[in-house]
Amino acid sequence: MFGTQAAGLFNVARDSLIGIQGSGLFNILGQGYAVQGAGLFNVANHDFAGIQAAGLFNVAGRDSRAVQLAGLFNVSGGKSRLQVSPLFNVAKDAENGQVSAIINVARRVNGVQIGLINVADTVKGVTIGLLNLVRQGYNRVEISASESFYGNLAFKIGVKPFYNIFYLGARISESNSPSNNGENIKELSWGLGYGIGTAFNLGKRTLSNLELISIKINEREGWTKPLHQLHQFRWLFDWRLGRRMSIYMGPTANLLVSSRKDPELGTGGSELVPKTLYDKVDANKRSQGWIGFNAGIRL
Repeated sequence: MFGTQAAGLFNVARDSLIGIQGSGLFNILGQGYAVQGAGLFNVANHDFAGIQAAGLFNVAGRDSRAVQLAGLFNVSGGKSRLQVSPLFNVAKDAENGQVSAIINVARRVNGVQIGLINVADTVKGVTIGLLNLVRQGYNRVEISASESFYGNLAFKIGVKPFYNIFYLGARISESNSPSNNGENIKELSWGLGYGIGTAFNLGKRTLSNLELISIKINEREGWTKPLHQLHQFRWLFDWRLGRRMSIYMGPTANLLVSSRKDPELGTGGSELVPKTLYDKVDANKRSQGWIGFNAGIRL
């Protein structure tokens, strides 16, 4: 087929097409160098190069050197040059990138993935999203200690240029408040957080991490309802000891913003806060800043 096909229901080119297909429902071809535009489907069973644009679906079977634009879905069984959709993209290999509001899935990505959830086997580039699942990426488990929480567990997933951090911290303290009749009892404070980070190599066995984390603090109770949030910036240095283990340490800049009222410590008071460099109290909340330290083992 050389030229243009236009139909209210179907366009079909069984072998190859060089030209344009436009349909209210389907475009189908074997292989082509074309522009496809449809209200519902575009399909290329074999190789395709050009542009696919649809209100619902784009499908390219084998080697797709195309730009795929869809109102909902892009699917490529082979290589895809660029996929853009508001819902999700699926490709065997993404040459330049995938951009969607919900999910991107590919085996190999050579470029960028931008979406709420990104899934890939290997990435030469960067994945940016709330959740980045890369099988051969920067995936780490950390056990550490800091001045605020004596026990910390973190999971880091993604790639070195951009990864997600899922954090859990805990601390057991003794309390002898009047409500305890003067007796010392042990109480648990814990934090649940999420963050992002980037890592870059300093040497053959060393690297550095820059991270931002926000942690919901639940102090001496199961869940603290008022605002009680710790924001951290971490600058960490990692030394690899073996194939799977390393140690790391580094300073942290901390800011605790709280509207929790502690009967002993006052508005926004917290026993997690050491000596502060910044302390401001207004009618509704208290902001406290300090420099801390974090060190641990990374697997």
